[in-house]
Amino acid sequence: MPNTLPSILKLPRELRQQIYHYTLTQDLQSHTIPISVAQRHGYYKLHGLEPIQGLILVNHTLHDEVLSYCFSRLTFALHNERESLRFVVREFYRQIGAQNRGRVTRIAIPDFSIDAVFFDAANMVSLFASSGARYCQLHQEMQGVFLWLARFPALLKVDFGIDFVEATRSTGACRPWQCGNRVEANVRMRFQGVDVIHGNYILDALGEARELAPSVRIGIWWKGERWGISELEASQAKLFFLECLRTAVAPIRVECKDGG
Repeated sequence: MPNTLPSILKLPRELRQQIYHYTLTQDLQSHTIPISVAQRHGYYKLHGLEPIQGLILVNHTLHDEVLSYCFSRLTFALHNERESLRFVVREFYRQIGAQNRGRVTRIAIPDFSIDAVFFDAANMVSLFASSGARYCQLHQEMQGVFLWLARFPALLKVDFGIDFVEATRSTGACRPWQCGNRVEANVRMRFQGVDVIHGNYILDALGEARELAPSVRIGIWWKGERWGISELEASQAKLFFLECLRTAVAPIRVECKDGG
């Protein structure tokens, strides 16, 4: 009987995995697959997993091996752009299927931000009188992200990219929807001292991470400018934010990925 195995299955498993890795990420040093969602006519289409399709159709053995490697070893970076973050996490959960949901171990959310969605020019939220209500709605939807993340049974790590100014301004001292754009919001409401943080939209939303299993680790990396404050003040603000977050989500561990 002739050998009908695809040539790739004749290679050692370690080498096959390197091929899968490069096909999926285009870089052996990267462990991240960017995922985005586009909405059209009420339907959400998931983008980022297209390279997998060509691999899994070759052979049943290869199908299972590729999916197992992809979903258990790599990090899925969920980019929401102008969409509500909850929709992106929800559609990723729904569209990858039950078996793959049970394999996902690492998720990253590069822009855990209300401002980024609110001030996106395509949304034109600031043109409407209900802008304040819309900002609060986005905040509630961001909190809802964790109910979806909690549904991934094998999840071990979630990383969040946090805008410094957005994460260190008090909910009681600012109304972002009254500013014309995100830059203006950051300039007008820049951080004035650690004691000004009496509640914060981002910190409040991240507090919902207590919905996750205790074994999940949270990683924070800081983004954006300090907007005129000293490096020492910025470091104090970051530490204060992290201490508040650790208290809110204990016993879940919180790590700072950039040493800030």
